[in-house]
Amino acid sequence: MQVGKVGGPFYQTELASGREAESRSFAVLFREVEARLNLPPGLLEAVARVESDLNPQAVSIAGAVGLMQLMPDTARALGVTNPFDPVQNVEAGAKYLRQLLDHFGGDLRLALAAYNAGPAAVERHRGIPPYPETRAYVEKVLQLLQQKPSNIAPVASKTTAAQFGGSALAFQAAVRAYAEALLWQAVAGFFPHFESLE
Repeated sequence: MQVGKVGGPFYQTELASGREAESRSFAVLFREVEARLNLPPGLLEAVARVESDLNPQAVSIAGAVGLMQLMPDTARALGVTNPFDPVQNVEAGAKYLRQLLDHFGGDLRLALAAYNAGPAAVERHRGIPPYPETRAYVEKVLQLLQQKPSNIAPVASKTTAAQFGGSALAFQAAVRAYAEALLWQAVAGFFPHFESLE
Protein backbone atom coordinates (compact mmCIF):
# COMPACT_ATOMS: atom_id res chain seq x y z
CA MET A 1 0.00 0.00 0.00
CA GLN A 2 1.35 3.36 -1.01
CA VAL A 3 0.56 6.51 0.93
CA GLY A 4 1.30 9.88 -0.58
CA LYS A 5 0.55 13.59 -0.27
CA VAL A 6 -1.54 15.04 -3.07
CA GLY A 7 -3.03 18.38 -3.94
CA GLY A 8 -2.21 21.96 -3.13
CA PRO A 9 -2.44 23.79 0.19
CA PHE A 10 -6.25 23.63 0.13
CA TYR A 11 -6.25 19.92 -0.53
CA GLN A 12 -3.55 18.37 1.65
CA THR A 13 -4.84 14.85 2.09
CA GLU A 14 -3.08 11.61 2.91
CA LEU A 15 -4.33 8.92 0.54
CA ALA A 16 -3.80 5.20 0.86
CA SER A 17 -4.07 3.44 -2.49
CA GLY A 18 -2.95 6.53 -4.38
CA ARG A 19 -4.82 8.34 -7.12
CA GLU A 20 -7.69 5.84 -7.31
CA ALA A 21 -9.12 7.05 -4.01
CA GLU A 22 -8.33 10.65 -4.91
CA SER A 23 -10.16 10.36 -8.23
CA ARG A 24 -13.24 9.08 -6.41
CA SER A 25 -13.26 12.23 -4.31
CA PHE A 26 -13.36 14.32 -7.51
CA ALA A 27 -16.57 12.62 -8.66
CA VAL A 28 -18.76 14.55 -6.24
CA LEU A 29 -17.14 17.82 -7.26
CA PHE A 30 -17.61 17.06 -10.97
CA ARG A 31 -21.28 16.15 -10.54
CA GLU A 32 -22.11 19.17 -8.39
CA VAL A 33 -20.46 21.63 -10.77
CA GLU A 34 -22.02 19.98 -13.85
CA ALA A 35 -25.48 20.26 -12.30
CA ARG A 36 -24.99 23.88 -11.27
CA LEU A 37 -23.66 24.99 -14.67
CA ASN A 38 -26.02 22.80 -16.70
CA LEU A 39 -23.21 20.80 -18.29
CA PRO A 40 -23.71 17.28 -19.66
CA PRO A 41 -23.26 14.66 -16.91
CA GLY A 42 -19.81 13.13 -17.14
CA LEU A 43 -18.32 15.96 -19.22
CA LEU A 44 -15.97 17.28 -16.55
CA GLU A 45 -14.64 13.84 -15.71
CA ALA A 46 -14.10 13.07 -19.41
CA VAL A 47 -12.25 16.35 -19.99
CA ALA A 48 -10.15 15.96 -16.83
CA ARG A 49 -9.24 12.37 -17.76
CA VAL A 50 -8.06 13.42 -21.22
CA GLU A 51 -6.40 16.63 -20.03
CA SER A 52 -4.55 15.44 -16.92
CA ASP A 53 -5.46 11.80 -16.27
CA LEU A 54 -7.13 13.17 -13.11
CA ASN A 55 -3.83 14.52 -11.75
CA PRO A 56 -4.36 17.84 -9.92
CA GLN A 57 -0.60 18.50 -10.01
CA ALA A 58 -0.24 18.02 -13.79
CA VAL A 59 1.70 20.65 -15.73
CA SER A 60 1.91 20.39 -19.52
CA ILE A 61 4.85 21.36 -21.68
CA ALA A 62 2.74 24.32 -22.87
CA GLY A 63 2.24 25.44 -19.25
CA ALA A 64 -1.35 24.27 -18.71
CA VAL A 65 -1.96 23.38 -15.07
CA GLY A 66 -4.11 21.14 -12.90
CA LEU A 67 -6.99 18.73 -13.43
CA MET A 68 -8.58 20.69 -16.26
CA GLN A 69 -5.21 21.89 -17.66
CA LEU A 70 -5.94 25.61 -17.54
CA MET A 71 -3.51 27.97 -19.22
CA PRO A 72 -2.26 30.62 -16.76
CA ASP A 73 -3.97 33.56 -18.53
CA THR A 74 -7.27 31.68 -18.73
CA ALA A 75 -7.02 30.69 -15.07
CA ARG A 76 -6.35 34.29 -14.01
CA ALA A 77 -9.21 35.59 -16.15
CA LEU A 78 -11.52 33.12 -14.41
CA GLY A 79 -10.38 34.23 -10.94
CA VAL A 80 -8.21 31.25 -10.05
CA THR A 81 -5.67 32.06 -7.34
CA ASN A 82 -4.31 28.51 -6.96
CA PRO A 83 -4.55 26.45 -10.17
CA PHE A 84 -3.38 23.32 -8.31
CA ASP A 85 -6.43 23.47 -6.03
CA PRO A 86 -8.85 20.94 -7.58
CA VAL A 87 -11.94 22.92 -6.57
CA GLN A 88 -10.75 26.18 -8.14
CA ASN A 89 -9.40 24.39 -11.21
CA VAL A 90 -12.55 22.37 -11.88
CA GLU A 91 -14.83 25.36 -11.20
CA ALA A 92 -12.85 27.51 -13.63
CA GLY A 93 -12.56 24.80 -16.28
CA ALA A 94 -16.30 24.19 -16.05
CA LYS A 95 -17.10 27.91 -16.33
CA TYR A 96 -14.85 28.12 -19.38
CA LEU A 97 -16.57 25.11 -20.97
CA ARG A 98 -19.96 26.70 -20.24
CA GLN A 99 -18.81 29.96 -21.88
CA LEU A 100 -17.55 28.04 -24.92
CA LEU A 101 -20.78 26.06 -25.21
CA ASP A 102 -22.78 29.28 -25.07
CA HIS A 103 -20.47 30.98 -27.57
CA PHE A 104 -20.73 28.10 -30.06
CA GLY A 105 -24.50 27.71 -29.80
CA GLY A 106 -24.40 24.59 -27.62
CA ASP A 107 -22.23 22.64 -30.10
CA LEU A 108 -20.22 20.36 -27.81
CA ARG A 109 -17.74 19.37 -30.53
CA LEU A 110 -16.86 23.01 -31.23
CA ALA A 111 -16.70 23.85 -27.52
CA LEU A 112 -14.28 20.97 -26.92
CA ALA A 113 -12.17 21.98 -29.92
CA ALA A 114 -12.04 25.53 -28.57
CA TYR A 115 -11.10 24.27 -25.10
CA ASN A 116 -8.15 22.47 -26.69
CA ALA A 117 -7.03 24.80 -29.49
CA GLY A 118 -8.60 28.09 -28.47
CA PRO A 119 -11.80 29.74 -29.68
CA ALA A 120 -9.94 31.84 -32.27
CA ALA A 121 -8.73 28.68 -34.03
CA VAL A 122 -12.28 27.29 -34.17
CA GLU A 123 -13.62 30.58 -35.53
CA ARG A 124 -10.77 30.93 -38.04
CA HIS A 125 -11.40 27.43 -39.41
CA ARG A 126 -15.19 27.75 -39.09
CA GLY A 127 -15.26 24.43 -37.31
CA ILE A 128 -12.91 21.98 -35.66
CA PRO A 129 -9.39 23.01 -36.69
CA PRO A 130 -7.50 20.55 -38.89
CA TYR A 131 -4.96 19.93 -36.12
CA PRO A 132 -4.50 16.18 -35.49
CA GLU A 133 -4.12 16.79 -31.74
CA THR A 134 -7.37 18.76 -31.52
CA ARG A 135 -9.35 16.30 -33.63
CA ALA A 136 -8.07 13.37 -31.53
CA TYR A 137 -8.83 15.32 -28.33
CA VAL A 138 -12.46 15.98 -29.31
CA GLU A 139 -13.02 12.34 -30.28
CA LYS A 140 -11.40 11.01 -27.11
CA VAL A 141 -13.52 13.22 -24.84
CA LEU A 142 -16.70 12.32 -26.74
CA GLN A 143 -15.87 8.60 -26.52
CA LEU A 144 -15.40 8.85 -22.76
CA LEU A 145 -18.62 10.84 -22.46
CA GLN A 146 -20.59 8.14 -24.31
CA GLN A 147 -19.31 5.39 -22.05
CA LYS A 148 -21.04 4.39 -18.88
CA PRO A 149 -19.89 6.65 -16.03
CA SER A 150 -16.60 5.41 -14.70
CA ASN A 151 -15.84 3.66 -11.48
CA ILE A 152 -15.54 6.99 -9.70
CA ALA A 153 -19.19 7.09 -8.70
CA PRO A 154 -20.26 9.85 -6.34
CA VAL A 155 -19.67 9.16 -2.68
CA ALA A 156 -23.10 8.36 -1.27
CA SER A 157 -24.24 7.97 2.30
CA LYS A 158 -24.03 4.17 2.01
CA THR A 159 -20.48 4.17 0.63
CA THR A 160 -18.29 1.70 2.46
CA ALA A 161 -14.57 1.13 2.76
CA ALA A 162 -15.00 -1.96 0.54
CA GLN A 163 -15.94 0.35 -2.33
CA PHE A 164 -12.56 2.03 -1.86
CA GLY A 165 -10.53 -1.11 -2.44
CA GLY A 166 -11.20 -2.37 1.07
CA SER A 167 -9.05 0.35 2.58
CA ALA A 168 -10.57 2.24 5.46
CA LEU A 169 -7.76 4.80 5.15
CA ALA A 170 -8.60 5.46 1.49
CA PHE A 171 -12.29 5.82 2.37
CA GLN A 172 -11.49 8.24 5.21
CA ALA A 173 -9.20 10.23 2.92
CA ALA A 174 -11.89 10.55 0.26
CA VAL A 175 -14.49 11.68 2.81
CA ARG A 176 -12.00 14.15 4.31
CA ALA A 177 -11.15 15.52 0.83
CA TYR A 178 -14.84 15.99 0.05
CA ALA A 179 -15.44 17.76 3.36
CA GLU A 180 -12.45 20.04 2.70
CA ALA A 181 -13.77 20.87 -0.77
CA LEU A 182 -17.17 21.78 0.70
CA LEU A 183 -15.53 23.88 3.41
CA TRP A 184 -13.48 25.85 0.89
CA GLN A 185 -16.52 26.36 -1.33
CA ALA A 186 -18.43 27.70 1.68
CA VAL A 187 -15.55 29.96 2.74
CA ALA A 188 -15.18 31.29 -0.80
CA GLY A 189 -18.93 31.95 -0.91
CA PHE A 190 -18.94 33.98 2.31
CA PHE A 191 -15.59 35.66 1.72
CA PRO A 192 -15.08 36.06 -2.05
CA HIS A 193 -11.62 37.62 -1.63
CA PHE A 194 -10.41 34.95 0.79
CA GLU A 195 -7.34 33.14 -0.56
CA SER A 196 -5.59 31.18 2.15
CA LEU A 197 -5.02 30.69 5.84
CA GLU A 198 -1.28 30.82 5.22
